[in-house]
Amino acid sequence: MTIGKELSHIENAKLEDVQHFFFKHYRPLNAVLVVAGNVTVEKVKTLAQKWFGDIPSGEMYKRNLPQEPEQTEERRLEIKANVPLDALYKCWHMPGRLDRRYYIIDLLSDILSGGGSSGLYQSLVKEKQLFSNIECHHFGSTDNGLLIIEGKLVKGVKMEDAEKAVEQELDKMKTELVSEPELQK
Repeated sequence: MTIGKELSHIENAKLEDVQHFFFKHYRPLNAVLVVAGNVTVEKVKTLAQKWFGDIPSGEMYKRNLPQEPEQTEERRLEIKANVPLDALYKCWHMPGRLDRRYYIIDLLSDILSGGGSSGLYQSLVKEKQLFSNIECHHFGSTDNGLLIIEGKLVKGVKMEDAEKAVEQELDKMKTELVSEPELQK
């Protein structure tokens, strides 16, 4: 559900509940304006003021999200199920968007998994044929997030071999510089 944990939360909502939600979340204080095209900063400021300037900004509210305890050791979970292909998921905590390391990790995920010419894909799908597909992406925003490598193993490949190959690719990142063409891509 986009609002509420259960459909009944929407069905039982009163008009005051919906209004409160709207005025809490859909205000300029909680908005981002994106502009593209052949315009000047001054023109954008003028038009933004014209169209949005008289809308009250809304009240600042503090999100009170529970914080996960610091993780100090590796954790593993193996799930056995009747599925067509085995899958490997490796996850790491990452900082939120307000931390400069977020952008380093964002770039790293693109380098590792930026399409069919990426390092992970070329090495582990094309060359070693351990995975039918492998990707690296992150779930990050202003809050802390996760960097994830996920891959579908080729039938018959052992999980240990696939994981070892991923680790070897990550180790290469520690010792080899990213080429200029790869960085530009």
